Amino acid sequence: PASPLDAAAVGARLRALRDDEVARGVAMRSREWSLRPVAARAGVSPDPVAKLINGEPVKPAMLAKVAAILPAE
Repeated sequence: PASPLDAAAVGARLRALRDDEVARGVAMRSREWSLRPVAARAGVSPDPVAKLINGEPVKPAMLAKVAAILPAE
């Protein structure tokens, strides 16, 4: 089982949440899982969120902040 602080798992979860909103036709301004809303809720800049979504490494502190806002599956 993936740890909640597994960067690949967090990135995959962010992509899935974003893709679900897109598939449901949620208007861009109403999306909760696009880059800026995620960054704002996590209290981080958009850069580490983008890196996670793109599968790039981020600092553990940034990863923990983003992972903390993910809903239960």
